Amino acid sequence: MSETPTRQRPSWDEYFLAICNVVATRSHDVETQIGCVIVNPKRRIVSTGYNGLPAGVDDSFWAKDRTTKVNLPGVFSDEIVYEIDKYDTITHAEANAIVSASEGLHGCTMYSTLFPCNECAKLVITAGIKRIVYRDLREWKANAISRKFFEQAGIETIRISDSAEASKV
Repeated sequence: MSETPTRQRPSWDEYFLAICNVVATRSHDVETQIGCVIVNPKRRIVSTGYNGLPAGVDDSFWAKDRTTKVNLPGVFSDEIVYEIDKYDTITHAEANAIVSASEGLHGCTMYSTLFPCNECAKLVITAGIKRIVYRDLREWKANAISRKFFEQAGIETIRISDSAEASKV
C-alpha cells in the first residue's frame, strides 16, 4: 500500500509572493520584471502593480532596456536634445499598485518581488501600509534609505527567499 504524499500548502506570505511573480510578467521591461500585490488585513487583494510606463503611453516609443536611448528635443529649443533611457520613464511596481488601489491602504501588507526603493518607500509610508514582504534585495543607496525610513515609520519588513525562509531585514 503506497502512502499519499502530503501536499505542502504555502503560507499566506508565500502565496501572495507567488502571485507577484505572475503580476511581474505583465511588464514590458525586458530586463527587470517586478510585481507587487497589496493585501488588506482580511487577506484580500486590493491592488496589483508591475514596473512599466504610465497607462496610455505608447510603449513602443520608449526604451525598454538598459542600452536603448530615445532622443527628445528640449522643451524650449530643438537645439537641445535629451537622451532618455528606461530609468527616466518606468514607473515602479509598488507605485503602480499604490495608485491603482481599489480601497484605502491603511494597515495593508505590500508584497513585492523586490525591496522597495526610497521613492516607493515614501509612498508606502504615506499610504499607511504597515508591512512589507519581499523576495529580492539589492545593495544600493536607495535601499539603505528605504530600510531606515521603514524602521523609523514602524513598518515591518520581511524577506522570504525562494526557499521560503523568512528573515526580518
